[in-house]
Amino acid sequence: SMILGFPKEKNRLLIIDRFVPTYDKDSGSLRMFSLMEILNKLGYKITFLPDDMLIREPYTSRIKNMGIEVLNGNVDIEEYLRKKGPRFSFVLISRPEQMLKYISLIRTYAVNSTLIYDTVDLHWLRFERTASVTGNKELTEQAKYYQSVELFNSSCSDIIFTVTEEE
Repeated sequence: SMILGFPKEKNRLLIIDRFVPTYDKDSGSLRMFSLMEILNKLGYKITFLPDDMLIREPYTSRIKNMGIEVLNGNVDIEEYLRKKGPRFSFVLISRPEQMLKYISLIRTYAVNSTLIYDTVDLHWLRFERTASVTGNKELTEQAKYYQSVELFNSSCSDIIFTVTEEE
């Protein structure tokens, strides 16, 4: 499909996460780094957008050395998506806050893309379980908030990645 004269490029993938994966520091990062490695080996042309826009070393260089484009603080995201958005065949957004923040930009500019919501885990279920064990009212409120966000995110997505069958 064509829009603004750009053809959609097969296997071009935009990944958005909170920050460049610090794969030796936390399990979420290791999971994202592994996912990028696998998709890269499968021939996907990946652009990675860290929401904090920071270059973290040695992690950013390691990802760039794999042939993955990493956006950073010098890039105006809306302008970038206005120009390059139509080329993406897939956009994968990880975590509820990032999904909520970028969903309208992606739907506006990455018009040819299949949008994948990577829940990492369903935050509202986690808060709900903790609230029921501790009786913490604040956690019950957080669970309600995350439930509305995550159900909204899910309803706006084409594909949803969850970690467990139950989710």
